[in-house]
Amino acid sequence: MALPLLNVAKHDLKLPSSGEKIQYRPFLVKEEKVLLQAMEGEDEKEIIKALKQLITQCVDTKGFKVDDIAMVDLEYIFLRMRAKAVGDISTVNFTHKPGKCDGVIEVEIDLTKVEPTKNKNENDLVKITDEVQVRMVPPTVKALANLDSSKSQIDAAFGTIRDCITEIYFNEELFSVQDHTTKEVDDFINSLSSNQFSKLRDYFDNLPVLKHDIEYTCPKCNETETQTIQGVASFFG
Repeated sequence: MALPLLNVAKHDLKLPSSGEKIQYRPFLVKEEKVLLQAMEGEDEKEIIKALKQLITQCVDTKGFKVDDIAMVDLEYIFLRMRAKAVGDISTVNFTHKPGKCDGVIEVEIDLTKVEPTKNKNENDLVKITDEVQVRMVPPTVKALANLDSSKSQIDAAFGTIRDCITEIYFNEELFSVQDHTTKEVDDFINSLSSNQFSKLRDYFDNLPVLKHDIEYTCPKCNETETQTIQGVASFFG
């Protein structure tokens, strides 16, 4: 007689960035192993790849494509999955003031309380000048997963900004980026002044991120500090 297999409950979730509603199940032990191995390697691209695989397997919503969602939505889905699969509480360890105090801090985080920051952008149109506006979209999981690690941080940031421009408005005329070559878009970005380019960067800085502030008192030096936890891997271990 074969061993019994357990039924897994399904849960509903509304994504914070897109507002899309999905249905998911907690991940299984065999699925979690792939992610744990990627986290041990501390390679960001491998972690994103493992998260994509895990979420694709666990989300049961018609038309859902993990590549098309924002990174903050990917992280949010995973934290909710982890809470259902393992438990709401995650224990995090870190060092207080390395090289000075070196006190060992251990705190518990309720994953169900972790929410993304508010989107500070009023809309997705960035005003460059009185005549020029640029429509932006948040970087997708696919865009971030495809970043070339051999490129400098400046080149990578430039490429991400370029890939997130969908439309350019010049007075009343609309230019759709998909109708133009990568070089043409690059030439447009390179024609901006530093101040104008900073407006595009500000759009990204104002996007929601998943982070959590922890207030703690160091048991070694007795100082009270606040530690910001950000990024999926930072919420565990």
